[in-house]
Amino acid sequence: MIEKKEKRILISNFKSLSLLQVANYILPLITIPYLIRVIGIEKFGLLAFVAALVLFFQNIIEYGFNLTATKDVSCNRDNLDELNKIVNSIIQTKIILFIISFFILSLVVFSFEKFRVDWTLYYFTFMIMLGELLFPVWFFQGIEKMHYIVKLTVVSRVLYALSIFIFINSVEDYIYVPILNSLSFILLGMMSIYILHKDFSIQFKLQTFEDIFKALKDGWHIFLSKTAVYLYTSVNILLLGFFFNNQIVGYYSVAEKVINVLLRVPQVINQTIYPYLAKLKNTKNSNFDKNITLFLFLLVFLMSIFTFIVHFFSQEIIAIVSGKEIIESIKLLNILVFTLILIPLGGFFTQYFVMINQSKVVTKVTLYTVLFNFSVFFPFIHFFDFYGIGYTIVCTQIFQLIINLVFKYKGTNNVK
Repeated sequence: MIEKKEKRILISNFKSLSLLQVANYILPLITIPYLIRVIGIEKFGLLAFVAALVLFFQNIIEYGFNLTATKDVSCNRDNLDELNKIVNSIIQTKIILFIISFFILSLVVFSFEKFRVDWTLYYFTFMIMLGELLFPVWFFQGIEKMHYIVKLTVVSRVLYALSIFIFINSVEDYIYVPILNSLSFILLGMMSIYILHKDFSIQFKLQTFEDIFKALKDGWHIFLSKTAVYLYTSVNILLLGFFFNNQIVGYYSVAEKVINVLLRVPQVINQTIYPYLAKLKNTKNSNFDKNITLFLFLLVFLMSIFTFIVHFFSQEIIAIVSGKEIIESIKLLNILVFTLILIPLGGFFTQYFVMINQSKVVTKVTLYTVLFNFSVFFPFIHFFDFYGIGYTIVCTQIFQLIINLVFKYKGTNNVK
């Protein structure tokens, strides 16, 4: 079982990450009723559509480092030389990925009229990636010093929320929303880089091509997995935007934001236990399997409670979040509510396969899931109109859970 010292660390990290999610998601959620009232549901949907495209580049820049680098930092937390090497390799690799992403974005935006008409919006939103590049969440998680993440994020998110109420006063001001968001993330990244140097003695220096290549190689399968996940999450929103108008995207975005906020709870649990379990596995501790089962039970039990609560109070929740009762968003929320159990299980199994050095399994699972998602998306849209996106996501998550269980229980050693 968990030792007292480890338990104190886990509890402390859970509290810190819980505060982090409050700052990162609850504070911006407060601005949603205001934004919908001021800029309207159509512009709100446009911002969600743009964010869905830009999220693809977040996957590229983040690569697989939030798992692989966290594991490396956790296993080398007492080796300053190795930590310096890890930090520099990851950040410099992210810079390269950022540059590549910028050129890909430009190519995509100016190749399609639907994107080109709002080209400034895409670039302003993309600048959030500068913050993603600089903010080493993986480092703070790896050394299990989550309070640094919390302090930095709270400052950033509070400034963003306040700036929305100060600078967004009419429908024409919608263009400033991504600017304010990007500036808050860039500030977050700059403060974290300063802390790395000041509090952890990280010295910044150029790394060799071999070090950068190793970082890319280590995260390759997780990157493929995360890209595939994007293809059956955010791409669905893009497709929704092509088949329907921005108002429909806005309806979906309101319901999705409610789900995403609640999904922060299992994410906190997963982020808290991942460094601890990775360390257990690395030291070949016999408690590894017992703790895996314990945390999995906790995850399912907790999210089952959330699912029932959201289902019974969906009307009130949408009214609070959007500032009014939106029937379409309420119906979508009641469909998506089942993902509150399914999505955390997917994240849990991803971490599990990484910990047992079977990242290839993650790639296989997600590629199968992508194929399933696109095989059901168009029929569901045809038969259920825009509500089909909700049924697509739920069925896809069920399929992914089944595939994960198949790989888990047949034994990963048999995976080719």
